[in-house]
Amino acid sequence: PHGTVVAVTGIWDQYPGIDELGLDVLREHRGAGLAAALTIHAIRWIRSEGRWPIYTHGFTNVRSMNNGLACGFRPLWFLSAVFVPEDMH
Repeated sequence: PHGTVVAVTGIWDQYPGIDELGLDVLREHRGAGLAAALTIHAIRWIRSEGRWPIYTHGFTNVRSMNNGLACGFRPLWFLSAVFVPEDMH
């Protein structure tokens, strides 16, 4: 409403021939199908460029995981990292 941006998608060149997409929807607009619409639009654009899309999400971000699954993405790998607090360097 009134020109307010409520959802955004970012696409970046992650690997040769592969683009990663990420998105965010304002909390009060979640559940309205915006994430799926943006994801599908991004997939179509990436494929039209002759590239392959990948979709990543945080381990605990169940909404994002469900969006990726609903849009046709399937899990391929999991990443793990070691957190080292600043005072331990």
